Amino acid sequence: MKARPLLRYLIATVLVLVAIPIIHRKPPVSATPFTGSHTRVLICTGKEFPRLSCGYVYDLVRRFSADARFSADIAFVPDSSWVDSLRTGAADLVAIDGTRQPDDSLQLAVSVPLPGNYVLAVPASDIARMQAINRYLHREQSGKAYRTTVQRYMRPYSPTRPGQGTYLGPYDDIFRQEADKIGWDWRLLASVAYKESRFHIENQSRKGAVGLMQLLPETAARFGATNPIDPQQSVAAAATYLAYIEKLLVRRHEDIQLEHALVLASYNAGEGQILRCLQTIDSLHVSASVWESVIQAIPSVEGFKGKETVAYVKEVMDLYEDIKRFLPSSQDLPGQ
Repeated sequence: MKARPLLRYLIATVLVLVAIPIIHRKPPVSATPFTGSHTRVLICTGKEFPRLSCGYVYDLVRRFSADARFSADIAFVPDSSWVDSLRTGAADLVAIDGTRQPDDSLQLAVSVPLPGNYVLAVPASDIARMQAINRYLHREQSGKAYRTTVQRYMRPYSPTRPGQGTYLGPYDDIFRQEADKIGWDWRLLASVAYKESRFHIENQSRKGAVGLMQLLPETAARFGATNPIDPQQSVAAAATYLAYIEKLLVRRHEDIQLEHALVLASYNAGEGQILRCLQTIDSLHVSASVWESVIQAIPSVEGFKGKETVAYVKEVMDLYEDIKRFLPSSQDLPGQ
């Protein structure tokens, strides 16, 4: 008879333990027509899209894909090349100029307007997908963080416009995170990015360098970036590359400005060129204790003019000093 109360207690305990996960389980996210799909996205580029609006749309699509649980393969294209891609099915979703009337032969469903003249568009037959997009955009644009987020993309840092606020642009947190991993001041890493791309992730150089940090695809892959146009991957790969250069070339130097100059020069010209400069200095029995000594040795290095690299280092360091005045840290303040 005594076993029955014990049995009742055991049953009650089991029911409670089973119920707790049910009570605390998050309600499932509603499926959308995108859920589980692989969606090919084209973002148009051009002068008609102001400031960093390309970057904003890229970030928006990435957040939407995470929210709706689908994978997005995103590429940047010139503004005129998206029509055939959408017509032939090579693209599923495009971000285009919403101020211009598209080709009448292509029936589109378009989103509510986005910052920077953009709208998102899908074939008119995909109206369910556009409805899902607009529902997400409504949530996005009514959120508390929307105005601040847009401002960071539409009013980024400029050396010619001092006193603009307390941020450089939309990628400050990424610079902080990746600079901390390599022991750098995040503002110096941001200075490299600004010099390379002006924070335009859609930029591509004549030599094929891409993304926020303008890495060549082979360099990006070498240092861990599978998608070099993604800002997080671009900065992470660049920081890893900079740390590699620093370890390779400059740990023997005590002067921090010389270390920075050598690393920046290597980032621009390649570590092999700067290593040859240092070897030339050693062969000439010249002290390499200051950057000016390296500059003077450059003409003696066969096959390396170096004028562009010297100018690059100066521009990045000047930017760094400007940004330090614009966004001082506690170490930069008098008396610290």
